[in-house]
Parts: sequence; C-alpha cells; structure tokens
Amino acid sequence: MHMKLRDRARLATVTAGILAASACGGAGGTAVQGTSPPATPAANTNAAHAGTYDANNLKRGLLTTYGTARPAAPASAGTVGALQDQLGLAAQLKSIKTRKRACLTAGPNLTSARLRPVPASAVTLTDAKKGYTLGEVLFSADVNSMRALIARRIPASCRHLTTHVNGRTVRLALRPIRMPQVARTVNGVAMTVVVGKQAQKSLNVMWATRKYGGTVSLSGPRVNRAMLRHATVMAMRTAHRTLA
Repeated sequence: MHMKLRDRARLATVTAGILAASACGGAGGTAVQGTSPPATPAANTNAAHAGTYDANNLKRGLLTTYGTARPAAPASAGTVGALQDQLGLAAQLKSIKTRKRACLTAGPNLTSARLRPVPASAVTLTDAKKGYTLGEVLFSADVNSMRALIARRIPASCRHLTTHVNGRTVRLALRPIRMPQVARTVNGVAMTVVVGKQAQKSLNVMWATRKYGGTVSLSGPRVNRAMLRHATVMAMRTAHRTLA
C-alpha cells in the first residue's frame, strides 16, 4: 500500500511537470492559485505588440465550469512567464532526469522564451466525482507565432521515454492528437505516465484564432479523446462569446 502511495505521488509530480509546460494546472496540486503577480511595464509593452488582448480580457474568456467540474482556485491573469513561474515549471522539469530532455516539451506548448512576456490567463477545474482535472490557458500573441507553436511535432525518438524522478523509474509514452474537425489550427499531445503499476493519462491540445490562442488539458485515469474534443469545443465557444 505504501509503495502504491509513493508511486502515485511520483506519477503526479511527473505529470504535473509536463502539464506545467503549457502553463496549465494539472495533477499533483499544480492548480494555478489566485492572481499572478502583475507583469512588468516592459513585459506589458512587448505583449501589447504581440497580441490583441491583455490578461484580464483573456481571463473573462475562460471556462468557469465544465459539467460537474468546478474551479480549484480563482483564475490567474498575468503573462505566460509569470504563470509558469507560479507553477514552478523550471524546478519540476529539472526534477525529471532523462537523456532526451528536449522530449519533455515536445509538441505544441508555451515553453518558448519568446512567449514569457505574452499576456495569458489560466484556470484549473476539478471533478472529484469523475476523477479528472481540466486545465485551460488563454494567451494572445501574433497569429504566425501561434500557428508555429501548434505545428510543432513530436519526433519519433520521443514517442517512448524512460526517465527518473527521485530515484524512481518513470516511463512516458507520447502520441500526437489531431482534431481537424474542431478547428483548422489545432494540434495536441496524448501522454501516458507509468510508475510501477500506476498509470496516469493526460491529453493536451493547443488551438488558435487570428487574435488569441488557448490550451486545454485533461488529466485522470479515465480521460479520453472524446472528452478532450468536447472540452476544447466548449472552451473555444466560451472564449469566442467573450473575445470575438
């Protein structure tokens, strides 16, 4: 029993670290807590040239509920960099030991240093009854940058990874997610994390319009692509009603 509890803790740490790469809240208590510190004036200036909306505009476009899932904490608003720092992205990724470090952030995500000053907002919703966590981020950058992010592929060498966290072997499997029926500009990553006999799944997708983009992640033992598709559609509709 104690080994299973430790496995779950390590599994949650790894999953959370990679979910944080897209600035999303995820498993293992990485929900974005409250409002991020305000961006610096320089960051605001750079962000203003990068996109159409500021962080507070984006915050109003986030999901407030999803089915029976409710916010784990108030939504945050700031910059991509501030959200990632609040989640402890650098420390979480550093704790994952692997020879293929670039694979930890393969596929579409918000880890590019150029995106740190970009305005963003994020929320984490949890459904205790159904046992899953939903993370959403909205950000506003120039459309070419957003399309380039979404087009990032998972190299074949990254499909299967063996990593080590606190001396424990952790296996990762990464697969691309395509949703052409949802939007023209959309792409994602399906990840399975296995520690011992414990497995955790997370599904992550990034999408964009001409003025803003978003990421949606689902994490839990029973999440599937149909759930992700529905959550992504709902997130896009909610943002469109507020931001279009």
